[in-house]
Amino acid sequence: ILNNFVTGYAFFICFVIPITMLKEIVRITLILFLAMSISGCKKEQEQVPYVLVDITLFLDLAELSDLTVPSGSMQLTGGSRGIIVYRVNQNDFQAFDRHCTHNVDEYCQVHIDDETGVTANCECCSSVFSIQFGTPVEGPAGRSLREYRTNFNGNTNQLRIFN
Repeated sequence: ILNNFVTGYAFFICFVIPITMLKEIVRITLILFLAMSISGCKKEQEQVPYVLVDITLFLDLAELSDLTVPSGSMQLTGGSRGIIVYRVNQNDFQAFDRHCTHNVDEYCQVHIDDETGVTANCECCSSVFSIQFGTPVEGPAGRSLREYRTNFNGNTNQLRIFN
């Protein structure tokens, strides 16, 4: 049965479809294949590398005093290129990876702007990010900083940053 099917299919291709149409089908197929191949080589939007983060901060420590008041912020080690922690209010914190989202493969790092205290600037591409929301506010970066989850225990004054 398979042999009859293949023979019938070959007959259909060879005699029912005109040769010029078959050439056109082959040409279109090759163009589509090449287009898909070229787009496959196009760089995907890179993502900041996933790094396991599970940090507990004891906010009673003197070196963490910047985080004891709302709008306080600081830079920590951890994550892909470091972590920015921002205290939104008495009970809420934000934490973002310092790895710039523009040209991720360059491993550029953002730093809290000491003048504004509410933005972080990339040392490579000059992108500027809000440290409260992680969103780009200026420059070529189009994606927000990688956000980490936070959990604050007011009874023990401990902040956990994790993914």
